[in-house]
Amino acid sequence: MKTSVGFVIVFLVLASTVSTQEHAPNVDICRANQTAWGNAQAKLDYGTKEKQDVTQGLKNTTAVAELSYRQLLSRRDEILTCASIDAPNSDQYMKAFNFYAQVAGDRFENFIIRHNLMQRFLREDAAGLR
Repeated sequence: MKTSVGFVIVFLVLASTVSTQEHAPNVDICRANQTAWGNAQAKLDYGTKEKQDVTQGLKNTTAVAELSYRQLLSRRDEILTCASIDAPNSDQYMKAFNFYAQVAGDRFENFIIRHNLMQRFLREDAAGLR
């Protein structure tokens, strides 16, 4: 995955988001979502395709890449909630949380690159604008 999105990850973790979920998930829902959303093969496929996107210009068409940004944040937020609901498995939830935060960060970086904003970002960052 891309290396210059660390700043975005921090932003995503700290940013407040509005959840569309009406009720907090229970342990059974959390575990089912962790199984589906924390799938190691899906993570590997996403990473492989994202690397091909960067190095070869091949669009990442994995199921995870096709999620909207709001869907990514919704999954990320629910997984974070699950880490506290199902504390014995919090490590697995945090791995999934980090994955979805990384995918959201990739989305930000792609936007910055697509709109030729990287040089502006680097200049402002070097000037201490945070």
